[in-house]
Amino acid sequence: NVIRVCLNPGGGCSKRSWPGVTGGRVQSAEDAVFADLDADGAVDVVSACEGEEQSMFIHWGPADRRRLLDGDAWHTDMIPASQRVTRWMFCLPMQVDARHGVDLIAGSKGPAARIGWFEAPRTPRDVAA
Repeated sequence: NVIRVCLNPGGGCSKRSWPGVTGGRVQSAEDAVFADLDADGAVDVVSACEGEEQSMFIHWGPADRRRLLDGDAWHTDMIPASQRVTRWMFCLPMQVDARHGVDLIAGSKGPAARIGWFEAPRTPRDVAA
């Protein structure tokens, strides 16, 4: 029920514990993928949830790179259009329509299975748009 972001410490240290941060907490997370959705130069994470949650979330990474490993600097928003629609299984960030930034293509399973396109809004953090 946590979304963890871990940083590869580099070649000679890769067998040691990697530094990490909890970027968010959601129920029934099935998949998570990196993308800079608001074009601020910081990595964000999109999580797809199945189970009872059946929603998708954006975990906004801090623009200040010095706070990347500070859990308090991360913020989570649910994508309202995804809420309780289906059991979301995966997400692929990609530019679909050449407008407003990175869009999200998501897939699900179960009786209401579908492939969804979440079009990037003009203002990236306006998840309701």
